[in-house]
Amino acid sequence: APIRSPIICPKIWNANTIGGRYSEADQNLRRKKSHNMAINSHVQIPAQILKNFRDESDPEKKVWYLDISSGRIYKTAASKLGTSKGYYSMAGEDFWSRSLESPLGALNKKIRTFCESGTERVIVTSEDIDLVKRYIKAAAIRSDLAYKAMREESITASMFSEQDNHDALSFFGMNINGEFDYWIEDLSLAIVVNKTNRYLVVPRNCYYCVPRNQMPNFVVPISPKGALLLLPIEEVQKNDGGCAVIDDPMQIELLNVFALKYEYMFNADFVASNCRKELEILKDYQEKNKVVLNALRTVNR
Repeated sequence: APIRSPIICPKIWNANTIGGRYSEADQNLRRKKSHNMAINSHVQIPAQILKNFRDESDPEKKVWYLDISSGRIYKTAASKLGTSKGYYSMAGEDFWSRSLESPLGALNKKIRTFCESGTERVIVTSEDIDLVKRYIKAAAIRSDLAYKAMREESITASMFSEQDNHDALSFFGMNINGEFDYWIEDLSLAIVVNKTNRYLVVPRNCYYCVPRNQMPNFVVPISPKGALLLLPIEEVQKNDGGCAVIDDPMQIELLNVFALKYEYMFNADFVASNCRKELEILKDYQEKNKVVLNALRTVNR
């Protein structure tokens, strides 16, 4: 079945398409592999984003995270959080570096500086908008939910290693168009600036959606004080300079709850923050809403 979100209900892509074409199996990528080195790969969320969520008051500059399976809060280095040894090959790592993470670095720095420095305006280009769309698509492709769908639909995945399958899903997922691409192609970009004394959290899933006027707004946290926001262009034009300022702390808390919900749907792994208190609030929400949250884990499975 197609992957669906119980909140916004877009297909990420047609899993049958990937299953059918997977027999071709990204042969060029496979041929380029000289050997499968067991390197520590960030499975989904890039290290450069996690670094923005380090606790600067911590001498070790570690990241706090709420582990969803245990319901406990831990801290670890941004270089270790969300990693798995040997998840991607060197070729897979190179693919993500060239196609997404290297170009993301400049945008990450530009938007983070704008959100945290109080600069009056930031210039957002069409290339920036396309990059944010690629980042969201990549996050969907790199989710546990997407990998499960591919394994269920593919007739050849069982013939290859897990690492081969992760690499091939990455390559094919980014190079085919599906309903998810059409869903986001007409959206534009605004910047969320957090002016409260609260902090945005980030899910391993990288993004979440907040429904508005029966349309999803894609929220992409890049720092505790800022996020990228994909929404209909007419909504962007309503915001001065494409900037949405939040000065109500409860709105930040609401966004953080959406982050937790989406993490339940796509991975049920972790939500990260620079502030333990924000995770304690989410932990309390998790304990009080276990039935609802666990239902999100099974809707798409």
